[in-house]
Amino acid sequence: MEGYKNYISKIAFTESDEDYFYSTLIMNIDLTVLREKCGSLVSFKNRRNARNLWLKNKDTIATKTGIKFRELKVDEDVVMVLIYDENLLWKSLQDKERNKFLRSLGYNTLGDIDCFLDQLEERFQNDFPHEVGIFLDYPLCDIIQFMKNKHECLSLNGYWRVYENEAESQKLFRHYNSIKSMLANKLEQGENPKNFLLEKKLGLCIH
Repeated sequence: MEGYKNYISKIAFTESDEDYFYSTLIMNIDLTVLREKCGSLVSFKNRRNARNLWLKNKDTIATKTGIKFRELKVDEDVVMVLIYDENLLWKSLQDKERNKFLRSLGYNTLGDIDCFLDQLEERFQNDFPHEVGIFLDYPLCDIIQFMKNKHECLSLNGYWRVYENEAESQKLFRHYNSIKSMLANKLEQGENPKNFLLEKKLGLCIH
């Protein structure tokens, strides 16, 4: 995982705001673009002009890459965006137990995918709804445990906070890390991050 860690450290010092934007975007949405998980949540803040670069380039990014996105909250300081794979997200939302859990929180689960996203977006206006984990492919058991016991000691903290099935989650984290390391190594070899994303090169370097 060292290649991934080193790359994340280095891009913080890159001179170009655009290169920084596209580099961090790739490392945040790679697992969703590669269909390893159904969604990624990204916050674009004013730091390094990321918020404005997202608002300026979001339609081009979506068109070129084929990704879907929903802006869950937009204000003067930050844009919070769910990047998602439509088929994988729908599968997650229609899982019997996940669907039941969302109903218990007051969601109308009879509509289409936009109906779910509308409700999630509405909840983001006043708070941070932790059921967003459903939209990010987090295990349901860990989402429920986190919502009940935020400050309780947990067994593993990685891409999400793990309360159950530690070995299984740890294996998945290692898999995710290996993908990120391969992407980071490719970018460190001189690939322009904007072209790398828009020309759909992510999948080429891991297959």
